[in-house]
Amino acid sequence: MRSRTTSVSVLLAICILAVLAASRVSPPHPPVRPEAGDLDAGAQHRLPVHFSTLGHTFVGSDDTALGVWEPASNQGIQIDANNDIWHSAHINAILPLNTGGYLIGTESGGAFLAGATFAFALSNAWNDPDISSMTFGARKYGQRQVFVAGSGLYVNDPSDTLPYFTWNRVDTSGMFGYGYIRSIVYDQKRDVLVAATTSRGIMWAAMTPDPVHPIWHSAEGSFVGDCWSLTLGPGGRVVAGAFRTDYTSPRVPIYYGEWSPSHQILTLTMQPSTFSSNVNPQNTMLCTSVASEGDNPENMVAVSSDKNGSRPTKGFISQVLKSVDGGKSWFEGGYTVLNSPTNNGDLHQQSGDQGLGYNNCICMSSLGPSYVAIGWSNVPFVSVNGGYTWSPVDGSWQANQQNVFNVGLSDWNMHPDVHTIQFAANDPDTIIVGDDGGFAISSDGGLTAQTGQNRVLNTVQYYGNEFGVSERFDGLCCGGTQDNGDCYTVAGAGVPYQNIELGFDGNECRFIKPGQMIHGSGNGVTISTWDGVVLHDGSPIPITMPKPGTDRQPALKDSFFEPVPEVDFQVAGLNAYAVAVAGSDVYELLGDAEGHALQWRYTGTAPFNSGESVTAIGIMNLSIEGIYIGTNKGKIFVMDPISGGTTLATINGLTDPFPGAGVGRVSGIGFTRTNDQGYAIGNAGERSTVLKTSGTLQTFVSAANPASHEQLTGLAIGGDQIGLFSPSVYVSTDSDVFESLDGAGSWGLKTTNLPTRAHLNGLQFVVHADRQAFLYASTYGRGAWRMQVGGVLSGSP
Repeated sequence: MRSRTTSVSVLLAICILAVLAASRVSPPHPPVRPEAGDLDAGAQHRLPVHFSTLGHTFVGSDDTALGVWEPASNQGIQIDANNDIWHSAHINAILPLNTGGYLIGTESGGAFLAGATFAFALSNAWNDPDISSMTFGARKYGQRQVFVAGSGLYVNDPSDTLPYFTWNRVDTSGMFGYGYIRSIVYDQKRDVLVAATTSRGIMWAAMTPDPVHPIWHSAEGSFVGDCWSLTLGPGGRVVAGAFRTDYTSPRVPIYYGEWSPSHQILTLTMQPSTFSSNVNPQNTMLCTSVASEGDNPENMVAVSSDKNGSRPTKGFISQVLKSVDGGKSWFEGGYTVLNSPTNNGDLHQQSGDQGLGYNNCICMSSLGPSYVAIGWSNVPFVSVNGGYTWSPVDGSWQANQQNVFNVGLSDWNMHPDVHTIQFAANDPDTIIVGDDGGFAISSDGGLTAQTGQNRVLNTVQYYGNEFGVSERFDGLCCGGTQDNGDCYTVAGAGVPYQNIELGFDGNECRFIKPGQMIHGSGNGVTISTWDGVVLHDGSPIPITMPKPGTDRQPALKDSFFEPVPEVDFQVAGLNAYAVAVAGSDVYELLGDAEGHALQWRYTGTAPFNSGESVTAIGIMNLSIEGIYIGTNKGKIFVMDPISGGTTLATINGLTDPFPGAGVGRVSGIGFTRTNDQGYAIGNAGERSTVLKTSGTLQTFVSAANPASHEQLTGLAIGGDQIGLFSPSVYVSTDSDVFESLDGAGSWGLKTTNLPTRAHLNGLQFVVHADRQAFLYASTYGRGAWRMQVGGVLSGSP
C-alpha cells in the first residue's frame, strides 16, 4: 500500500483558515494538508539547524527521516529578491476567493490554495494533477463547490470543515475516452457541469443529486470536434470557442448552445454564431477564447488567433470580437495599443505569436462590460472601454520600450507566456495573471504587477534527464526547467530555487567530480562554479582535440552528456570527467586534478542508423573501460574510450529487446561502483523493461520488472560507493519509485510522502561529503525531492 503524507495538523489548518477568513490576512507559514498514510506526520516536525558549506551558513533541518521523501526546497524561484520578483511554473487556472487568497490550477503540479505568504497543495492524493480549468459550482452547506478539470475531473466536499481540502474524483467513464478536458463551466440554474474535451467534444452532466457519479451526455447539433474554451450566456446558454489549427475545418470559430427538454430528457443543442459583414471567421479565425460578463452575460467578448508567425507554435491575434446578445452574433472590437513604443500600437503585432493552442485567453469583469483583459504572449493587455483600446499590463514594459525578452530584471515580474487572466471579484483594478512563471497580481488596473506570492509556490517543472546533484557540496542540485531556465537549490538548507540564467527552457545539468557543474546552452556546454551561495556561470568548454577532418570547434553544442562516476582514467595526464554525445560523435571531458582547464577530446563515432539518436549514456566505473550509449531504437553501443572502437551489445540475444512491443527506447544505463554490474531501462509503447548485464559486460538480459503499468522514467544505483553496504537499484515511473535490494530480482515501493503523481522523471543516488546517502528525484511540476536511504556513513568519499 502506498504510504504518502504531509506534515501539518488539521487543527493548525483550521486556525489558519479561520484567521484568513476573518481578517483576509495571509497566514505566516505555508501549511500542508495531512493526507492518508501510515507515516506519523509529527515525525517530520523538526527544528531548524545551521550548517555551513564553504564557510557559508544555511538553515536546514536537524535530521531527515529515513525512507521519507522531502522537497529539496519548499519555495519558488528567486529572480530578484530586492524587487520581490519570484517565479514558480506554468499556471492554467485561477479562482479568486472572496475571503482572500486564490485557488491555483497548475499545468502539471496539481491544485494549490495560495496567498501572499503561503501556498499548499490540495491535490497530493490526486492521480490526475494536470489542470486546465476551474469553476465554482453550487452552494452547499454554506460553502461553494469547486470543480477542477484537466487530465481528470475533481470536486471538493463543501461539507468539510476545511473548505477546498477534501476532494473526490468525478466519474468520467461515461465520457468514453474523453482525452483531456480543456474548459468547464457550471450552470447554476440547472446544476449542470459542461466540459469541453479534446476527444469527445462538448459533454455535460447533471451534478445533482450526486456530483461524483454523474451521467454524461454529448451536446447535439452542428458543433463537432475540438473546443478551446467555454463561457455561459443568459439562461445558461453555452458558448464555445473552437480549437481550429487550419482554415480547412468546416466549423466556424464560435458556437452557442441552448437547453431544451426532449422527451423529458434535458438536451444541449449547439449551432454556429453569426458575424458582422466585416468579419470573415472562416478565413481569419483559428483557436478562439470566449468570456462573458458575470452579472450580465448578454455581454461577451472573444479573441482568436491567426496562422501567421515565425515560431513552430504560431498565432498572433487576428480578431477581437464583442457580443451583446449572449453569443448569438458578434461584431469586431478594436486593436489600438495606447502609448505604444513599437509596431504603431497594433495589437495584432504586439500580441506575440503563440496563440494557436498555447497562450490564448480573455476575461471580462463582473462589474460591467467596460473591463476586458487578454492574455497572450509577450504581455497581457487590459481595456477599460469594452475592448476598443488596450494598454499592456505591466508599466515597466512601456518604460523600457522593448519586447520583454530583451530587457532587464524589472520586466521579469511577469512571464510573457500567459495562460489565464482574471479580474478579482468586485474589483476591476485587480487583475490576476497565470503564466509560465506562476501568477502575477496587478492592483492598479495593470500599471504595475508583482509576483512575490510565487516565493512560496514550489511547482518547478524539471525536464527529464536534465537534473544533477553534487557529491562534493551537500544538497546542491540543479536542472533544466520548462521556460524558467536552469534552476538550482541546496536541499535541506531552506533556500529558494535560483536561476543560472533567466527565461526560456532549461538544459541538461550535471555535476562533475571536482564540484563544478556542466550544463548545455546555446553556446555549447558551459561550466558553472559554486562559491557556497551562488552558481556562477562561465564560458563554454572548448573542443581542443576535435574530430579528425573538422575545424577546431569553440564549443560542443546540442549534446547529451553524463559525468564519470569514479575518476581514475587519464588521457595525456588529464583526468576524464564526463562523456558527451553530439549527434553520433562521442567526446570526453578532460581536466586537471581540480577540474580546471576543462576541454573536450573527440573519442569516436557510434554507428547510428538513420533516425537513431542517443537517449542514455552509461559509464563503466572501473577505469571507464566502456562508454555505453543507448538509443531511441532499442540499441546499446559499447565504445572503448581509448581507441574509439564500438561494438553492439547483445540484449537478450534478440535484435528486438522488447518482443511484441516494437523497437524500444533505452531510457537509462548505470553501473555499480564495485563490480561493474550494469543495468538499463527501456520503454516501448506502454511496456517497460529492466535489463542487467550477465556473463559478459556486453550482454544484457531481462531482469524483474516493477509491478507497474507505467513507463520507467529514471534509474539510479547506489550503496556500494565505499563498500559498506550492498548496492540498491532504484527505478521511477511517473508516479512511483521502486527499490531492489537483490540486483533487480524483486522490487518494493519507496513512495512515503511523495504526491500520488509527482510526474517523476529522473533519479540520482548520492553520498554527500558529510557521508549521508540520499536518493534525489526530479519532477515535472513539483520541483526536486530527496530521501535519505541510509545512516551517516564512515570513511572517505
